[in-house]
Amino acid sequence: MLQIDGSFPVSLILTARALLAALFAISGIQKLCSLPRFNDILRAYEIIPPRLVKVSAVVIAAAEILVAVFLGVGFCVPLAAMLASVLLILFAAAMGINLIRGRHWLSCGCFGALGTRIHWSLVLRNVLMVGIATVPLFQSPRVVAGEPLRLDLSTLCAVVALLLFAGGTLVLNLSSLERANSVRGPN
Repeated sequence: MLQIDGSFPVSLILTARALLAALFAISGIQKLCSLPRFNDILRAYEIIPPRLVKVSAVVIAAAEILVAVFLGVGFCVPLAAMLASVLLILFAAAMGINLIRGRHWLSCGCFGALGTRIHWSLVLRNVLMVGIATVPLFQSPRVVAGEPLRLDLSTLCAVVALLLFAGGTLVLNLSSLERANSVRGPN
């Protein structure tokens, strides 16, 4: 898969960038739009000191949007890819810590108020996403210089993948809601 110069094919790099840009844009915007709920989610994780929860929520959402913009326009792509990787690792670690604590009822906070309950498959998903986030680090100098995303097959593939991912998340959310309602019974 690697080319002679040690880089991935440009189409794979642009697909990874498009996928990550869309994912982080949606996630960051959702978190900003439901900031009070995201504050509650961060507070519930009991990892960040309570006095830093509000500022942390804004910083996380802003960092996600920054990653999306940088990957989308081709500005500081290696830095954006590293920041995306760090965020994904931190999210996986926070979920893992709380799963070990037995706190499986927490919302993942992945898309602000749209998140699902934490479980090990979400930790694994984030770890796999780190692999995707590192793809832009193995790019040729021409792409590092800042080739903006363009509407082509790689971008279309990333959008389709993101839609499949969003659909899967929606199904998980609906099934979690259905289970919660069946446990509670009719109102």
